Amino acid sequence: MKKTISVICAVQPKPNPGMSSVDLAFYAFAKRNFPEAELRFWKICDEKQLHEKRSEKQKVEICQRLQMPFDYESLQGNLAQLYKSDLIVYWGDFFHMAHYRESESKRLMKIGTVDTYNQGLEIVDKHFFLTEAPKEIFKKVIIFGENLLFNTIDSYGSGKYADNLKFLFRKVDNIWMRDVFSALTVRHLKNNHDKSYLGMDCSVWVKDEDLGELKRSYSAEMELRKGRIGVFFHRNSKNISKQFKFAKKLAEATGLKAQWLPWRIDKKIKFRKRWNFPALEIIESDKEPSEGDLFDLLKNYKFVVSDTYHVCVNAWRLGTPAICIGEYAADNVWDVSCGPAHAWRDKRWTFFSKICTSWPSRPKATAKLTEKRSAPP
Repeated sequence: MKKTISVICAVQPKPNPGMSSVDLAFYAFAKRNFPEAELRFWKICDEKQLHEKRSEKQKVEICQRLQMPFDYESLQGNLAQLYKSDLIVYWGDFFHMAHYRESESKRLMKIGTVDTYNQGLEIVDKHFFLTEAPKEIFKKVIIFGENLLFNTIDSYGSGKYADNLKFLFRKVDNIWMRDVFSALTVRHLKNNHDKSYLGMDCSVWVKDEDLGELKRSYSAEMELRKGRIGVFFHRNSKNISKQFKFAKKLAEATGLKAQWLPWRIDKKIKFRKRWNFPALEIIESDKEPSEGDLFDLLKNYKFVVSDTYHVCVNAWRLGTPAICIGEYAADNVWDVSCGPAHAWRDKRWTFFSKICTSWPSRPKATAKLTEKRSAPP
């Protein structure tokens, strides 16, 4: 009888190639290692629910960009099916972080799935913390590539979230977190200091041949030119002009042309004049790029300059050097790259510090930018 693997993935508010690379990683991994298994990919709401209120133009843009080799199903109303799976995998992202629990509840209210915030929390707790699951379910649960990076000390005090987190993590044996801080937190929550709970970012598991599963939107004559500097800024809230100035100076110093990487649809290109970077190349096309196009671009760049976590992670994995620009404190009260105000912990710094110490045989950070690095195994 065919085994069923259920993979729980994070919702993409808008198409996000970084999040797509995370989901693609499990799809590719399972196809290589469990070719006979039935794969089911779940989100707490489906794409129709999520984008129903958007304009037709936005729906077309989203459809052009988000083209995965598998479909997602909505978890709501399908817990019984989830329980029947032979393996349940929480794959990447922030599922069990305090802020994520709150933000997902607000999302469910926004799209009309629930009427109140507390109803949203109940839905999240059932699906992410398995608060109503039969006890035998926890033996077939895996948590991989997640993080608790932005939780604060208050998150682990008294309260429903803290109780749910301890309940789940003490029942699940197979846990591997994305970063060392989260792994140490799991040790504390489980009161087991003899085991390592450190894993890695899920997207690192993607291999070059896996990208062939992704569709391409750009026409054949679209130039995915080699030897450019890829530039994308989206995450930092301060000093944007300095980031563009830095990229411009790099282009001048290396004699390379710089090209804007169209990583997200919510970053329209109207700033070449504003940021005094008229030489920044813009790819012109009547279609939005799909994930396949974007990874082709990343692979062909000489190097990348970005403030966005998964741009740098995927570039590094493809063997393209990445200059990642983090920040010490964001303007926002809560920032997706740094966490809450007064509790700064930049996930970009955490990842890059880890890879520099985890693979000491890799080329040093001082290697020339014009030299292509080898991708991780």
